[in-house]
Amino acid sequence: IEKASHIYREKVKNIFKINTRRGRILKITGNHQLLTFENGFSWKKSKDLKKGDIIACPKEFNIAKESDELSEDDAYFLGFYVAEGTSNPFSVCNSDKKIIDWISNYIKNKFGYNPTIRFDKRRDNLVYTILLREATKKIMFGLENTNSSTKFIPEIIFNSNKKIITSFLSGYIEGDGELAEDILTITTKSQKLALQLGYLFLRLGISATSRIRKI
Repeated sequence: IEKASHIYREKVKNIFKINTRRGRILKITGNHQLLTFENGFSWKKSKDLKKGDIIACPKEFNIAKESDELSEDDAYFLGFYVAEGTSNPFSVCNSDKKIIDWISNYIKNKFGYNPTIRFDKRRDNLVYTILLREATKKIMFGLENTNSSTKFIPEIIFNSNKKIITSFLSGYIEGDGELAEDILTITTKSQKLALQLGYLFLRLGISATSRIRKI
């Protein structure tokens, strides 16, 4: 990691969009160089790349200064909200009573109120909904205004330490994750969130593959 001495913005007519086999999307200028494996290691401008070229990617992302603004419980709650939260009404829902009890206790201890809990008996599994109040919005970073197609990971999560990142991902996986044999699968309608999750896993040194599935 180096300290940047200068920054500039290049004015160009076209931006190149590079889709990798593992689902990453790069939007860069034609002069932006990527590390390739042509004749050994070499740097190649994106405008000179061809379909099928192999490019290097970082195995892990590290940052110079990590934020300590959030607790692990805050991060878990935010991750769970990204998976199971809704803006209308401002709430989270799930069928796991242990998770619902944890969220309820977290809200009480963090924000000083007992949230209203509703339950839906019409489904085979009882579904609980925790209604959130205005006080909770102070740590939502705009998530309270999103839906399943516009969900995102707040920047502060990327800038936090690995324990906070792990807690956020734990909350998210509790809501939207599925473990089949030795593969963890996560599904989202938000293209931005899907891209962000791939980079957030890299903060932990975990490489993920992204695919589009039509339902």
